[in-house]
Amino acid sequence: MKKLLYSALFCACITAVLASCGGKDYVANPSSNANGSVNPLNPLTSSQFTWTGTAPLTVYVNGSPWTADTAFYTFDDSSGTNVIVGYKGTQAIQLNLTDVYAGNVYSMQLKTYNRIAVWYNLDSVYAITSTYSSILGNSGEIKIIENDSAKMVAQFYFQGVNASGGVDNFSNGYLSINKY
Repeated sequence: MKKLLYSALFCACITAVLASCGGKDYVANPSSNANGSVNPLNPLTSSQFTWTGTAPLTVYVNGSPWTADTAFYTFDDSSGTNVIVGYKGTQAIQLNLTDVYAGNVYSMQLKTYNRIAVWYNLDSVYAITSTYSSILGNSGEIKIIENDSAKMVAQFYFQGVNASGGVDNFSNGYLSINKY
């Protein structure tokens, strides 16, 4: 009888726990910047990249707008990588984009090494004090709108994670940069 009672109690507890989930997202830390990221199990489709920005490079960092004062483009012939770097004060963002073509959406997230976004915090002499990288994050994509011999235009977002596990959310990213 005791076993039946304990079994019924156990089943009731499990049912209550499962019912309390109710189809909602599990949030372990509600104040985490990760909660502002796109769900990695439901990435954006091409038509959901609806934002614009300011040339040469803009992005929202944890919900705050950031626009590069200076940006430059280089191409690494040895790897076929487009390298875009934007600076503003003591902050910078770098995108390394290998084998990207106009009209396509590419993953830019955990262990995706051929398309990488990195956010840098710098000190007063521009030495790197911290980095947040897409290759450690769980969510990120880039949509290439234009990529020809003269210009690259793209929209992007990513979850940046630092070596200590800190998370920053980079959303509504936009770049429009001349290649010459």
